[in-house]
Amino acid sequence: MMLFNVISYGIEACLALTIGLFIPLNIYIINNSEINFSIASALFLFILVSFVCFIVLFIISFILNKFFPRAAAIFKLLIFGLMLGFFIQTYFINPDYGVLDGRNINWDDYINYGIINTIIWICCLLIPFILSYFLKQEKFILLRNAAIIIAFCQCLQVAYNYYNIDIDERSGYALSEDPLLDVSENKNIIVFILDTFQTDYFSDIVKKYPKVAADFCDFVYYPDTTSMYPYTQYALPLILLGKPYYNQMPWKEYISSSWKDNSFYNVGSVIIRG
Repeated sequence: MMLFNVISYGIEACLALTIGLFIPLNIYIINNSEINFSIASALFLFILVSFVCFIVLFIISFILNKFFPRAAAIFKLLIFGLMLGFFIQTYFINPDYGVLDGRNINWDDYINYGIINTIIWICCLLIPFILSYFLKQEKFILLRNAAIIIAFCQCLQVAYNYYNIDIDERSGYALSEDPLLDVSENKNIIVFILDTFQTDYFSDIVKKYPKVAADFCDFVYYPDTTSMYPYTQYALPLILLGKPYYNQMPWKEYISSSWKDNSFYNVGSVIIRG
């Protein structure tokens, strides 16, 4: 019984790490250029979530194992099935929904994917139960070893992404840092760029709410401003400097050369580097 508990809690730990640490950390690393907090602060949060998930699974498993052994066995098989499903979903069947910029996704284009995805998830949940039918007493040892292997594979994937994807350094700069907000005593030109704010929405707002429009009475509004890129870090040099990026040089070299000797340099560096 003690061995059964140790094995059970090992599977729970692997599921907690998958949900709370490996998957979020992998998402963070891949999308780090669009995230404005450091990996150190993110890692603490991910570990905390993993710990909470493990405690919840541990309590449920402990109670079921003590009072409802048969239900406990089913619960443990389900835990492994969920871990296997999350692993395959994240690393093998994760579709490209395009840029998530607030526009509606045409889900009709993903009907076939949804069917295939559902079948795969059903298989993932059924696999541990099928194995338990044939393996009998050895099933939990096999599932424990398989869970450890899956967790190890995810660890390798995170390490691979970390060392092969350029992680932006967060230097702690902010728009409120002196002397970035110093202004001239004579004349100032201030440019407001509302990131991902659609022109038609803004036009509707100023029409429906005259008081809001009055606050912009001395501003020049450019409703047709657009960019070649869906990401802020690529769009800013183009909008402010007129320098598009054609992948003709490394990204950091392009940023450095674009803002160098330019009046927007300090602000641009801050925005680009987060």
